[in-house]
Amino acid sequence: MPAEIHLDGAEGEPARAEMARVLEISGAQREFDAPEIHFGLRYRSAAIIEDPRVPVRHGKPGPDWRPGSEPGCRAAHAWWDAGTSTLDLFGHGFVLLCFGHDGEPAGLERAFAARGVPLTVRCGAGPQIARLYERSFVLVRPDGHVAWRGDELPRHSRVLANTVRGERAGTVPTGADG
Repeated sequence: MPAEIHLDGAEGEPARAEMARVLEISGAQREFDAPEIHFGLRYRSAAIIEDPRVPVRHGKPGPDWRPGSEPGCRAAHAWWDAGTSTLDLFGHGFVLLCFGHDGEPAGLERAFAARGVPLTVRCGAGPQIARLYERSFVLVRPDGHVAWRGDELPRHSRVLANTVRGERAGTVPTGADG
């Protein structure tokens, strides 16, 4: 990449235009313009806990599909605060996004800590993000995919922690921690 590409304004324009031309003829656009791969892809595994309120979708997403918090999908982008995207929150461990006040995540934090699995709890986003994410609690993996979501915290935090880290599969009951 030519150093001139980093120059501000008109000085760097010729280098940026040339880079755009090279990328266009190289086919890079096809690689990055693949919405059915980057968005809408949903995978299933024993470490992804399905949402019993939403039927498993098979095939391509429909025309009305929008990013959200469907388990197995990438978590949606939204502005958590003025300078932080939800996507900025992911990548360093599991993240529990809390949009409701119906539970205390301390049991889940203890379960993850006991297994040496990093977990960050983020609470307090606005109502627009809560609507986008659809549930009171959404657990996002380090790769940005949703591992679990629900309107109540799991009754057995240990089961959830073990399942999403791939130790054992199973259903995760909701309600009081156990």
